[in-house]
Amino acid sequence: MNAVDAPNTRRPDVVLVIDDTSEVFDGVQGLLESTDCVVHATSSPVEGVRSYETPWRGIKLLLLDSFTPTLRDDEVVEYLQRMNPTVRVVMISGRRGHATEEMSGGRLRGFLQKSLAPDAVPG
Repeated sequence: MNAVDAPNTRRPDVVLVIDDTSEVFDGVQGLLESTDCVVHATSSPVEGVRSYETPWRGIKLLLLDSFTPTLRDDEVVEYLQRMNPTVRVVMISGRRGHATEEMSGGRLRGFLQKSLAPDAVPG
């Protein structure tokens, strides 16, 4: 078997999305799946933290809505960092100032505006 015939052994990237806005939630999921990512998505930050607990080693990136009704974004990041101090969190929001404050403390890997375009997804 040559390199052309060899099966693709690369594992797809797994992304966890936590966003309570269904339009954004569905759009982000579709966008990421179009780039061959496996997407685990939830509208609940509590469920997102639970989803991260067991398989966190397989999750490459977490996209987190900055405004959720049940847990503040900083609480979600704190819970995740207790499990994995090197968790990669990218904040998604329509408001930039809040995420900039979080990133200045080194807690976030990046920020994306809610109106995401295909070229906005981190590589």
